[in-house]
Amino acid sequence: MNSARFRLARAFALGALLTLPFCAAMGQEVAEKPTLKVGDQWVFTQSTDSGKESIWSRRIVAVGADGVADVQTGPDKTQQYDISWNFIDPRGAEYSRTPFKFPMRVGAEWSFTTKTGTNIIMDQRNSYKVVAYEPVTVPAGTFDCFKVDGKSEITYKASYNYTMNETYWYCPKVNSIAKIHRETTTRSRDSGSTREKTESQLTKYTPKS
Repeated sequence: MNSARFRLARAFALGALLTLPFCAAMGQEVAEKPTLKVGDQWVFTQSTDSGKESIWSRRIVAVGADGVADVQTGPDKTQQYDISWNFIDPRGAEYSRTPFKFPMRVGAEWSFTTKTGTNIIMDQRNSYKVVAYEPVTVPAGTFDCFKVDGKSEITYKASYNYTMNETYWYCPKVNSIAKIHRETTTRSRDSGSTREKTESQLTKYTPKS
């Protein structure tokens, strides 16, 4: 009798252990594509490691049936973004990067190659990975966000190399990023090397009422 009870308890415990990963996966946070509406606005403060500060913003002025949004980024400047917040380069799809990919969940990763440059066209290699789901505090408030690490690199023969490492925090509650940190390094045979760090934080989010 005791032996039967022991076997039953062991089987129950083993079954519970086997279902733990499944339950964890079922409970994993997932972000679907943002819902962008005309009138939504985001304001950011940007700082650099050299001490410079500036303000930039995005305001949606139109959304097409395909989800493409016309976004005002300055007094006389409008850019287009797809439904996932990826900038649509007017030169064509081969120039458009996709640092945002949905559904977004921890562990997801993707890579792609795009064209870049004007006089000389070069390949830009890009890779991104969602590394965490965590709370982030910025001037606009505290939000639960997906932390994404990304890297972009351009190499042209032996004369030019560009590397950008970035981390952004995408927050479903604000339908956008709340914070982004970038570090860029440029090495040129003709003009030497430069390095810059920038960080932007959301200071105000005004959804359409």
